[in-house]
Amino acid sequence: MAEKAAHITSSLQARPSIFELIAQESLSGLLYPSFKIIVQFLESSNSQRYQWLSEWNEEVFLGINGLLQLHYLNTKGASFSESFYGLYRMHHGENLRLSDKAKYWSLFCLVVLPYLSRKVEKYVVKFQDRKVGKAANVCHKISVASWQCVSLVQYLWYLSGRVSAHSPLLSVANLSLQYSMEQATHSYSWRECLSSPRACARLVSDGLTQGLQLAAFFLQCLQWYHSDQLSHDKLSNLIPHPPVVEEINILSPAQCPVCKKPCRIETVLMTSGYVFCYRCIREAIVARQSCPVTNLPATLDELIRLFPNK
Repeated sequence: MAEKAAHITSSLQARPSIFELIAQESLSGLLYPSFKIIVQFLESSNSQRYQWLSEWNEEVFLGINGLLQLHYLNTKGASFSESFYGLYRMHHGENLRLSDKAKYWSLFCLVVLPYLSRKVEKYVVKFQDRKVGKAANVCHKISVASWQCVSLVQYLWYLSGRVSAHSPLLSVANLSLQYSMEQATHSYSWRECLSSPRACARLVSDGLTQGLQLAAFFLQCLQWYHSDQLSHDKLSNLIPHPPVVEEINILSPAQCPVCKKPCRIETVLMTSGYVFCYRCIREAIVARQSCPVTNLPATLDELIRLFPNK
């Protein structure tokens, strides 16, 4: 009975939490956006030299991601993001290394499926104005929504303990994620590395693995910086350009952009800086909740009465 209780306790401890699973999927989703940021930086530094990289970034990332995931599947029995959080893939009910069939299936799900998904989404957006594109867009939205529903149900089943895998793709291959067992690492001396090619290759492999795990933290920082910079750029682009005034006549009253007549009860909208008739701008904001000139979001609280000198 004690042995059975110990086995149950170890099984429960080997079950990753939903937060760790979501975190490793989030890290996996950062790989391609981070690669695009690097490509954009290289293209901005030398557009002629790295133009091909921008045109073939999908295929280049397909090869790099394939080599990365294959390396981790062979050495760690897990993907790059799963190994970062101390997880590995195993057959249901067995504590064995991944078979070749499981590795190929894992490689297909980790590398090929995201590549095909991005390609399909790209072509759907490209041809969305055509009749065929509109139908394809509807089918694509339905398929994405269906897959999200299936994944949500799988998550709920995983939380309730009905299934051992959190992902439908893992369930198809009868795989699940478990905590990796820590193995004692052998420290090689310089004499062993120089005399034994196997020890030298092992040392290089371990160094590469540790370097990639450190690079994962750099990818998260890079994505955070890029998202913060992107939000700053979006806010800066919201500042409207000043209106073009051909002739300035101080004696003539301001012209309302809505009614094209001299302003009555001159009122400025703080969102855009334009001056309107109070009645015109009030009706426009009530009807549209935005500036009638710049289409920026606006409310009645942003109206200020002006008292020009006459």
